[in-house]
Amino acid sequence: GPREALRVMTLDGQLEALLGQAVRADPSRRHAIEPDLGRRIVEALQRAAQPLIEEGKPFVLVVQPVIRVAIRRLIRSVMPDTPVMSFFEVPEDKAVEVVAVIGAPAALA
Repeated sequence: GPREALRVMTLDGQLEALLGQAVRADPSRRHAIEPDLGRRIVEALQRAAQPLIEEGKPFVLVVQPVIRVAIRRLIRSVMPDTPVMSFFEVPEDKAVEVVAVIGAPAALA
């Protein structure tokens, strides 16, 4: 129901900073993520998402505004049903449950 918490996955702060720098430094504005890193992020996301998908629990990925387009492009082909939102798009009155933090060093090993 409406009182149900919004399940969110976020990216590790260091990872977001790294991606933000890369996006800002790219003069072509392609919002491209380095392929090897992108693959690791996708794999970590899929691992975290698996139990939620199996239980039919919807979730969203919430990221910094500067990398939202890059992340959406990255996961579009493998997780097309996963919304990618920036922090500013989450309603302030909505309860949020963080179900996973992607890219914390251990998770990308």
